[in-house]
Amino acid sequence: MIDLKPLWDNFSTQVIILLAIVALGMIVVGVATQGFGRAIITVIGVFVLIACILMLGSATEVGTWIKDKIFKLDSDAGLITNFRLLGEVIGVQLHARI
Repeated sequence: MIDLKPLWDNFSTQVIILLAIVALGMIVVGVATQGFGRAIITVIGVFVLIACILMLGSATEVGTWIKDKIFKLDSDAGLITNFRLLGEVIGVQLHARI
């Protein structure tokens, strides 16, 4: 099987460095042109992109964590027992008798 993890680690590091340089450039341009609001929002957007890239590097762990928080399988009955948390996530109250 081909392991692309080292390639992703090297590529994502370079993209993060490039995005950080772009963010610094946007700060300088925002200060020079007095477009502070636009510069701040653009830099926040760049930080969100960086966070997504960092999160994508550990996608399996993040997915497992989300799955464990939302769905808990009761080993005795084989049923999903965490309905309350699932309802809070989607914004609905769930009333179920199990």
